[in-house]
Amino acid sequence: MTRSVVWIALLLALLEARGAEGQPSPPARLEHAVALIAEARYAEAQQILEQIAGSLGEASGGQVHYHLAVCHIKQRQWTQAEEALKISFQRSAPTLPGIFMNAFVLFHRGRYNESLAAISGYLEKDPGNAEAHKVKGLSYFMLGRQGEAEAELKRAAALDPRDSDSFYYLGRIFFSRSNMPGALASFEQAIRLSPDSVRAYNHLGQTLEGLADFPAARDAYLKAIALEQQQPVKSQWPYFNLGGLYIKEGQAREAIGYLRQALARNPAWAEGKIRLAVALSSTGQCQEALALLDDVIRTNPKDADAHYQLSRVLRKIGRRKQAEEHALMFETLRKPKLSRAE
Repeated sequence: MTRSVVWIALLLALLEARGAEGQPSPPARLEHAVALIAEARYAEAQQILEQIAGSLGEASGGQVHYHLAVCHIKQRQWTQAEEALKISFQRSAPTLPGIFMNAFVLFHRGRYNESLAAISGYLEKDPGNAEAHKVKGLSYFMLGRQGEAEAELKRAAALDPRDSDSFYYLGRIFFSRSNMPGALASFEQAIRLSPDSVRAYNHLGQTLEGLADFPAARDAYLKAIALEQQQPVKSQWPYFNLGGLYIKEGQAREAIGYLRQALARNPAWAEGKIRLAVALSSTGQCQEALALLDDVIRTNPKDADAHYQLSRVLRKIGRRKQAEEHALMFETLRKPKLSRAE
């Protein structure tokens, strides 16, 4: 009898460890998923967590969906991350990391007021978190509240002076206010902390261009391009800005190749088509310029800049009547709309 009891106990323990169908139990599978997350194997962890959630249904706890949200965030799956956090909060009390993650996800979903409210609540409980101050500052930044954004990003930089993002966005704020020395110092610090940052070199180039240091600006854009070509994430901006600098310097022929590369990275980009058309027209390639501008206007008939540049090209090739029509359309579109009170 004693031997039978021992065997039954062993069998029950085995079933608990392996599951009824020979699979590891949900707690063991959850532990395995967490280990995979620590190894940055997010897709594998996500698959296991989704299997747990599917098998347990509403009985799956908040921890399963919390870790599922982590997987979605790491893979930039913002909609799924928000849904996973919502379920996690329904099934267990929100933790501080969960509250932070929720604010982070809301920011990346473009819901900046909600992100601001969530991260402000978080900071009441953890005021020394540099990442939280950064999220708050970026929410202010996206809402156009530059003064508050600057204050929060300065707090973030003071709490974690090794984080390049805070200095990068401070540079963006200073640049938007035409504070070029402040922008220059911020972007240079961002680059010291993150020397492979395409966006920091690109904005450094814009700042140097604003300071009329065109050779240094060109070097910064070229560095951004060299880095971009080595990285999987592509950006049209350094090509676009370098092309614009060449046009500004009267070197439209040199601009064309870079502007083509910018457009190759974003083929539907109206602004890229317009700038390439300007360079082409300046070098006598008017038919291709016309085709680009016609394409922009066909997609967006209210693009004032496209009408303006098209009028210039048409005038250049002697089609004056059509040029006047597009010039008139430009004037109409750029006029500010009056409110009823006016």
